[in-house]
Amino acid sequence: MTLFLTIYFLGHRVPTLLLMLMLSMLLFGGQARAESIDNAVAALDSGQYLAAREGLEALAKRGNSDAQTLLGIMYSEGRGITRDIHQARQWLSRAAHQGSDDAQFLLGLSYLGGYGQARGKSGQNDPTKARIWLRRSAHNGNALAQGFLVSAYKNGWFGSKDQQRASYWQGRLRDVN
Repeated sequence: MTLFLTIYFLGHRVPTLLLMLMLSMLLFGGQARAESIDNAVAALDSGQYLAAREGLEALAKRGNSDAQTLLGIMYSEGRGITRDIHQARQWLSRAAHQGSDDAQFLLGLSYLGGYGQARGKSGQNDPTKARIWLRRSAHNGNALAQGFLVSAYKNGWFGSKDQQRASYWQGRLRDVN
């Protein structure tokens, strides 16, 4: 399954995959948390973006990392709002600092320039920050981040190729399966 998700992810289907991942995390991540965010997720799922944003912002300001991550996705993808990489990173950063491996992964991608930016635009890419957040996510067990790091180190996406680190993450990825 992880290999399929990695292949799917690398096939540039990031927004759909990430939205599905976030929604499943929210819906199955705990009954109490799901109930408090349920209306916002339902609004987001049905395309009622204003209602979703308002509900998510209220929860996010109270520290709900799932809501912060979803707001980051909305701003990254321009779902019902103007795409804004700075707002996206702000919300993703809040969730990432709370330990959300999904937010850490998305934040890492955004600093590498692979998520939340319009084609042809580079918005303050920072490969060092990207590597830090992607590795945090991977160390926290995010299989997508682990698979991404295998490719990143093999292909030198952080500046130079590093087969030893690629092999390390490949081994960690196998341990998950």
